[in-house]
Amino acid sequence: MSLSLKPAAQKAGLAQWREALDRLLGLPNYERYLDHMQEAHPGLPVLSRRAFYDEAQKSRYESGSDRPRCC
Repeated sequence: MSLSLKPAAQKAGLAQWREALDRLLGLPNYERYLDHMQEAHPGLPVLSRRAFYDEAQKSRYESGSDRPRCC
């Protein structure tokens, strides 16, 4: 017997797994960022998903010098 989910339920489930994985990896939530930008800064351009995660990694691992920090 196999369970068959509707596409909307599959998408919701995938979004929940993605958010959980992001939390485990210490990544910020892009959808939350989009909501914040729409509410607080509606006229400003938003970063693409890729640019958003690149910025998060840069701020997390670079200490402002030429060398990335370890801890």
